Amino acid sequence: MITTEQRTEWFEKASKAIQYLYSSAESGKKLFEIFQKHNFSEDKYILYARSIGDVILGFYPKSQLASLLQQNLSISAEQAELLAADLAELLAPVPDTSPTTAPTSVAPTNKQPAAPQKPMVGYAELQERRAGVEPEGTLAPKPIPPYQKPLTDTPRYAERDPYHEPIE
Repeated sequence: MITTEQRTEWFEKASKAIQYLYSSAESGKKLFEIFQKHNFSEDKYILYARSIGDVILGFYPKSQLASLLQQNLSISAEQAELLAADLAELLAPVPDTSPTTAPTSVAPTNKQPAAPQKPMVGYAELQERRAGVEPEGTLAPKPIPPYQKPLTDTPRYAERDPYHEPIE
């Protein structure tokens, strides 16, 4: 059984053309049209799509598509051959090579290990921070200045203000 993590890893290693074929809306639409053409029940669509996706990603060679569809969809060999023939044009960009590793295992990647995380703050460092001393290379937050009353008062109207008084 091929896992989602394995599919994701192989997708990331695939060429741009294969990634596009695997994930584009046009490919999905074409896959669904071919599926509808053969009048399969809708509950088989996810198995159908996964089988073709596994061939696109290279878990299985194109030459095994018919037998893979026959096995996964529980259809006759004749139906599987017709379905594989209809999919041939869509799968043309996929190379017909056997996978480099077995489908149940994933080849190691050349990914770099994750960068080490910043160590946790120790008790002494925490006490220094509370005292207002910041470690080198960091900026201490600036304190918020206290509220200062404006220098001038807002003038109050000594006389009657016709715009803000009630209408008589």
